[in-house]
Amino acid sequence: MSVTPSLRWEWTLANGARVAAEIDKTQGRELVLIGGRIASEAPRGTKPDGHSVVVPFAPGTRNPEPLTAVASFEPASPICILRVDGHEVNPTTWPQPQRRVPRAEEEHPAMRWLIYAAVGVAVIGIGIAVARRTGGGTADAPLTSTQRATNGLFIAHYPASFRPKPIVLPPQLAGSLLEDDAAHTAVVIAAFELDEATAPDRWLLQQRFHDEVLANLPKTARSYAEIDRRDEPCLGEPGAVILGRYERPDGAKARVWSCAFVKDGRGYVMAYALPEKDPEGPLRRIVEGTELTRLESVGAPP
Repeated sequence: MSVTPSLRWEWTLANGARVAAEIDKTQGRELVLIGGRIASEAPRGTKPDGHSVVVPFAPGTRNPEPLTAVASFEPASPICILRVDGHEVNPTTWPQPQRRVPRAEEEHPAMRWLIYAAVGVAVIGIGIAVARRTGGGTADAPLTSTQRATNGLFIAHYPASFRPKPIVLPPQLAGSLLEDDAAHTAVVIAAFELDEATAPDRWLLQQRFHDEVLANLPKTARSYAEIDRRDEPCLGEPGAVILGRYERPDGAKARVWSCAFVKDGRGYVMAYALPEKDPEGPLRRIVEGTELTRLESVGAPP
């Protein structure tokens, strides 16, 4: 039987730095690494308050500030939690410990066929679940429904399975909140006219309105954790993208994508949320299907 390897977690922080934590089961030690170098280590269970480390920012990041992170290991379980400013950060990589595989001569033929049968049933069950979930054709459903922004700056196009919901935004923003309750997915689209006091900078838009947009998503208090920032196109324009995760009121995990960009003197912030394991394609189609317009304002909704 081979030696059990170390258990390893990895995180990417908001300042672009990469942090890792390991449990070395053979040596009975716990380690925290920054950029591949050991920043803190101790025998298992000897740091009940966790390993506090200062994480310098990565070169070229949009958030050039060091962060203080605390990695806490459970002394008797293969669990490690990283927190920044008291907020839990979700790992980008989870440990995958190997298990001992019995030699072929130790396997019992009847047990092997039972395993094959169980796998077959599981595959069939997954197929049925997927068929039921996608039976409405959400991945390829036509964007037959529309909603016009009250300020005339966009028209949202979305499948019939989504329903417009009330949205709360600062007065200068007009927006749409679209939800598919059965699929636990949501899309937020918001826009406003830039004024002389607002710089046409996509990252400043994210800084100003990111929390306002995410406040409309169905999440529990203090459960949101940012996991990455990047520059990516949004509707053909340079975009400021932030990725994160949060916990829904039913306890399930969800991930969220948001993007801010500027076009022709207007600022846009868009976001979508979906179950952690679901594909993003259907929601990205809704975002990319947004029609950017210059229609007359119809005023605030009644």
